[in-house]
Amino acid sequence: MYESNAPGTSFRTAVLLSLAVIIGIGLLLISWILFAYAPTLNEAPTQFPIGVDLVIKEGSTQNEIATYLELSNIIRSSPYFYWVLRMDHQSEFIQAGTYRFTTSMTTKEVIEAIINGTNLSPLVTVTFPEGFSSKNIGEILKRPLSVEELSKAKSLEGYLFPDTYFVTHDATFSEIIALMQETYVEKLAPYAERIANSGFTEKDIIILASLIEREANDADSMKMVSAILQNRLRINMPLQVDAVFDYLFDKSSAELTSEDLSTDSPYNTYTHTGLPPTPIANPGIASIEAVLSPAESKNLYYLTGDDGVFYYAKTFEQHKENKQRYLR
Repeated sequence: MYESNAPGTSFRTAVLLSLAVIIGIGLLLISWILFAYAPTLNEAPTQFPIGVDLVIKEGSTQNEIATYLELSNIIRSSPYFYWVLRMDHQSEFIQAGTYRFTTSMTTKEVIEAIINGTNLSPLVTVTFPEGFSSKNIGEILKRPLSVEELSKAKSLEGYLFPDTYFVTHDATFSEIIALMQETYVEKLAPYAERIANSGFTEKDIIILASLIEREANDADSMKMVSAILQNRLRINMPLQVDAVFDYLFDKSSAELTSEDLSTDSPYNTYTHTGLPPTPIANPGIASIEAVLSPAESKNLYYLTGDDGVFYYAKTFEQHKENKQRYLR
């Protein structure tokens, strides 16, 4: 039979036992304090935010939720919140979502609400498609916008990221606009280095992407249209993008007149070289990607045939042939 006579074994054992006893006593003391002060800690904070949306994010830990609720004045004590969860709701789960409380609630009532989802704020889905224009926001939101709101949206053309958003039914125009701006910043962040090395400013990239978004219809055509527009920019050739006239006059290519094409406007890409002064729409990631990674091509012309297919040409003569062949 082997017996350990290693020096210090008994000492380490004693230390571990002492630590366990100290930790046990500490936990009991904390539990006693929380129990003793439970009535006070359970009360609603004096500045309980009534009618304010609070978002519990998917995947948040109980500690993160407790801290968030305490900082938001929903509960008085995050340790007490966590203690009640562990004591009374150990096998239950908090539901993520947007909550809105219409009256002050105790901590225990708050816990019941976020476990059962009884105070979830009703959300509505709003989809802003790639290439939408700020002038269409009221139509998308299905609400009339004031002159000031429309002006604000137009000033942010290109920087309101197209996406599907989940917002409360009474979300204000300003709240929705702010959310779209925040999403733009978030979505563009991974492209910061490529933008810096592109030879374009971020503004130029968004302007060019907005043109591509309105001219092309899939990833491949976007990359080719991008190549063509960039080829034209390099030789100071007018871009001749018809989509700018939809921005100016709400007219499609088929509706344009010779007078439209000669309009004296910095947005007229027939009479002015270079890019328009601002984006003409709000582009998505695919068109931004097309600016940063265009197709390799020497083409200078493109058109969309009656069959919906894109046809490209290096010379104006080839372009005229494509017009005769694919446009009736």
